[in-house]
Amino acid sequence: MKRTCLVIPTIRDEHNGEFEKFAKSWKGAGWDKVVVVVDKPQTELSDEKVCDLMRVNRAEVFTHTYMKSLLGENVFKTFSRKDSGIRSFGFWRAWKENFEVIFTLDDDCRPCPQTHPCNFVAEHCRILTKGLNKFESSIPRTRIRGLPYVEGLNPKIDVHLSVGLWEGVPDYDAISQLYDPSLRLKLPEDRILPSCQYFPLCGMNMAFTHEFTPLMYFPLMGEDWPFARFDDIWAGIIAQKIAHHLNFNIHMGRPFVYHSRASNPFTNLKKEAPGVEVNEVFWKAIDEIDLTGRSSRIECIWEIALQMKQEWFQLSSPIMGQYREYWSSLSTALYNWGNLFDEK
Repeated sequence: MKRTCLVIPTIRDEHNGEFEKFAKSWKGAGWDKVVVVVDKPQTELSDEKVCDLMRVNRAEVFTHTYMKSLLGENVFKTFSRKDSGIRSFGFWRAWKENFEVIFTLDDDCRPCPQTHPCNFVAEHCRILTKGLNKFESSIPRTRIRGLPYVEGLNPKIDVHLSVGLWEGVPDYDAISQLYDPSLRLKLPEDRILPSCQYFPLCGMNMAFTHEFTPLMYFPLMGEDWPFARFDDIWAGIIAQKIAHHLNFNIHMGRPFVYHSRASNPFTNLKKEAPGVEVNEVFWKAIDEIDLTGRSSRIECIWEIALQMKQEWFQLSSPIMGQYREYWSSLSTALYNWGNLFDEK
């Protein structure tokens, strides 16, 4: 079994009961360590309390103050505050300790009623460690004419990012939530995402390999920045750009979580509004970056950081041009993120 670590971003302290409900729902899942990134200067939530609630042997709780003491003030600014993008710090911490599979969950996600937490962990690990068939049926889980019968004649492809989806409340934008709060999804089939397309990455239920971690930077959002609630979406665009270039495969579908949604759709609407128009063109600007000759994950990250500072990127559309200071700051943060993984 691979060594696993769960990263949880939260703003809930120990006393309101919500984090405790989340933690208890996942007890017995089998993670080797749990990292809780508390998006506050201080918390009374302790390592020992998390171990007790989730029945894990190791846990570590980080606050803004603790993060600053480890990184210094300048590097701490690499990470978002008052936004779930702060989870990237936990990713780096898990990578630093050489965990082979790193998970992340939002704290309003629970195991599906029909799924034991340990099976949830095992399914993500199976996808990431055993891979998926290179020759796949055109109808999922159905043998049709033409599929090879001999296992050895159908090799596996490696998967580096497993994106799980959700039962319960879907990850809709605020406008869709307000228009029809009863909207629910018919759960899709599992699939490998095409390397010629982009998709909106949701950060609430994911697992990825140690090697993929440098691609999992969630851009600056929340406090001090003009945007919020696009941290995972824009992280996904950058990660997919590099994954396409380096031939890292991404799987989407199972295992599912039950999402109850803790956020208010009216609050979400206000948070999303500044980024909606930018989101229409951000992915196009990232897609235009040429990574030819960049053969490592860190080289790709630094190249994207470099291009973000260039005039062609910042003025690639009128709306992008309104946030030139932000792109320069994000460029610096992305470069610093890459430095955290540069072990030369």
